[in-house]
Amino acid sequence: MAQRNTGYERFRAALLDGRVRLGATLTQSDLCVILDMSLSPMRETMTLLQEEGLITVRKRAGVQVFHPDIDFFRANFQMRMLLEKEAVRRFARNASFEQLDELTQIHEACVADLRQAHPRSRSISRYCGVPVNAMPSAHTMPSTFTSAP
Repeated sequence: MAQRNTGYERFRAALLDGRVRLGATLTQSDLCVILDMSLSPMRETMTLLQEEGLITVRKRAGVQVFHPDIDFFRANFQMRMLLEKEAVRRFARNASFEQLDELTQIHEACVADLRQAHPRSRSISRYCGVPVNAMPSAHTMPSTFTSAP
């Protein structure tokens, strides 16, 4: 990750609060005004932003702010799935029964909240792909997750 500097942090804040929009084309002067910086530190900031892929500087066209497309999301989602699967495998091999019990309690609290969130529970279950009333509880989970060997 790029070294942080004031301009870099201001740029990220401007993205989050909407002063800089994804996909926007700006001039260096626009960025100086938005980020309240002079040109010299702005150039250093732009180098960091380019290194992280947040902007592309185009001669005579300005500064293009990153705009994620479907391929970006697809690639990142696939990478996240791979990482999360491996994390779950490692956790399952190393988790204590206390940790599993704690996660079971958290899961049951979430299910209870979903059941009480009518009519939201229906829309949430649609996104999850599992009807709320069919979500497992500790009583329906495999015994390998709920009891000691």
